[in-house]
Amino acid sequence: MIIYASILQNEDTAEACRAISRRIVHRITGDRMHIIVDKVVAPWTKLSKEETAVIQEVVDSRYNQDSRSLDLSEFALDQKFKDRDLHMMLNKNNVMLTVVDRIDERFGSITALSLQGNRLRFLDYAAVLVSVTKFLKVLDLSNNQVSMISPSRCY
Repeated sequence: MIIYASILQNEDTAEACRAISRRIVHRITGDRMHIIVDKVVAPWTKLSKEETAVIQEVVDSRYNQDSRSLDLSEFALDQKFKDRDLHMMLNKNNVMLTVVDRIDERFGSITALSLQGNRLRFLDYAAVLVSVTKFLKVLDLSNNQVSMISPSRCY
């Protein structure tokens, strides 16, 4: 048995691949190819030191000490990113993990966090926030693309 792994960009392509499962026949052995499709978190590239530093600077600038809140709404539109022509969207896993690390380092005592308007579709890496923000009472996920939060994932 030979196993090939491939990463597809969207669900439509994955469904098209699933539809042709067992229709492709090896021309020598006559074996039918089985295509198994599974949704996984996309891989990412490592951020440079400069990119990490800018992300940390943006996170730091959005902290309100008086209200112990962190406003990361429309994160990618921050002027510091635009000035350096960086595209640092929170829906990219490497960016989200860098932000979570910064929150863990400096802002673990926040009580409110706004992730509004970041085009988030999945909360896999954002879910790590539960362990680093012990005092969080308000979480704003409005204007994102999260379609469903399973009850088993709510704490």
